[in-house]
Amino acid sequence: LHPAEVGVQKEGRISFEGLSERQKKAIEYIKKKGSVSNKEYRNIFKISAATAKRELQDLVKKKVCKTRGAGPSLKYIIG
Repeated sequence: LHPAEVGVQKEGRISFEGLSERQKKAIEYIKKKGSVSNKEYRNIFKISAATAKRELQDLVKKKVCKTRGAGPSLKYIIG
């Protein structure tokens, strides 16, 4: 993938290119709150657990976020 196609961090800032509107809003939420869980993401956007997991894992894959914790306490943070 070309860097412009993914939401990679550049010079401490996050590029929103290649991210969905939900993912962009999630990043803003994480910036304000420090982290987001799968459950919080589902509740904010009224989506299924599978969709939330897929979209959050996509943020990790694109190196926008990283995970902290495991299982039900897993949180996604800016990374």
